[in-house]
Amino acid sequence: MCFTHMRNNGKNIDLGDGNFPERLRSLREALHLSQSDLAEKAGLTYRTVHDLELGKRKVSQQKTLMLLAQALGVNLEALLGKPRVAPPRKSHRGTWLRISLALIVLIGVGGGLLWQTALSHAEWTLEKGQLTVSDGILGLELWKTDPDNPVLLCVDSPWDPNHLLIGTNRECADGGRAYCLARASGDTVWSVGPDLDAMFRALDRDDVLAAGFSCKLGRIADLDGDNDPEFVVGFLHGLYYPYAVCLIDKTGHLRSQYVNKGHVYDLLIADIDADGKDEIVAAGVNNSPGHNGPTLFVLDDIHNRGASLDDLCNPWSSEPDSALVRINLPSYPAPYMDLMQMSRIGAVGLQFNRGPDGEGRLICRIGNHEPEKRILIHLNADLRPVGAEPRDLFLEKVASQWPDSLRVGTGPGDQVWLAEWMAGLQRYEAGHWPH
Repeated sequence: MCFTHMRNNGKNIDLGDGNFPERLRSLREALHLSQSDLAEKAGLTYRTVHDLELGKRKVSQQKTLMLLAQALGVNLEALLGKPRVAPPRKSHRGTWLRISLALIVLIGVGGGLLWQTALSHAEWTLEKGQLTVSDGILGLELWKTDPDNPVLLCVDSPWDPNHLLIGTNRECADGGRAYCLARASGDTVWSVGPDLDAMFRALDRDDVLAAGFSCKLGRIADLDGDNDPEFVVGFLHGLYYPYAVCLIDKTGHLRSQYVNKGHVYDLLIADIDADGKDEIVAAGVNNSPGHNGPTLFVLDDIHNRGASLDDLCNPWSSEPDSALVRINLPSYPAPYMDLMQMSRIGAVGLQFNRGPDGEGRLICRIGNHEPEKRILIHLNADLRPVGAEPRDLFLEKVASQWPDSLRVGTGPGDQVWLAEWMAGLQRYEAGHWPH
């Protein structure tokens, strides 16, 4: 499919002047940022910032330093401790003939360079499923996608600024796929779809083929910590399941796929165990009758294949579950589900924070897309619960609309009720799946 290289910032820069760690620390502290705050603001891992401030790295990629400089509000020269050298002033002396000849050459060469610059800095907008790309100087439209082939996501390529990464809807002619496109022309560099054969080994073939897949979520991650990131995409099934979380490298190779028997509503990329490598945290719902409720799972550079399977969810499958950890929470007790007119709840959002003690904490919203029906749960980096609290809107709804039998001494506002509900959590770890 045709949807009609800015310099590579991967070169290494020497940090051997000895003052870089202290300069980085001073700039960070002047903004009252922790190392974790700066890493998140710059889109880097905590370990990268930590090692740079300790002077463990004598060289660093230019791209990494540019992201740090941008997050700190300084230019790259200031971060490196190198004064910006003003370009020499051009002399206006010379004959009119020499000036005229120079102008002719500049107009010819400069015009071509200007247009190349405009193409390499092409800007994109995504509105109502249509992607439009315009040159970066005059704003002239270069190309746009067919509105009959909806685009659901678009991100700048982390590997080559001349490329865009997009995801398409299952209604497209080729179905929902992840594409790498040439930024200036829209030509396809590569495209990737979900691995259906792997799904057939895990789930009923008819269920998989009952609808197409849309490529709806896209994140950039560095799971192995080598500063060469991967494209993490989510393929959403047109019915209730499955949902595939896929890992794609810069060549368009599908490195891994993990399938959930239910939809995934959020993908979070974070170094939750502070090992210098990103993890993928997914939040959604497990539609297996044995679970039929919210689910969260963690994938890393080793545990990222298979499907969400256990003794209650397709135990006959030949596609093993290799997630690092997965939990399933119960839905609310029947009287509460009936009162809220809900048949199923899911995990609908994720946040990650690291406290002063360095311990990571995940916050997830349990319920549906209506804020007045949500409970916040707090988990540690191993997905073990450490607390739960209903949203204020939920408590207001309970107090104003629920009968006394469901809110006095019980219900989401009661800590005993919350503890009993959380006790129904089921937890699975890699290597310990209860088949």
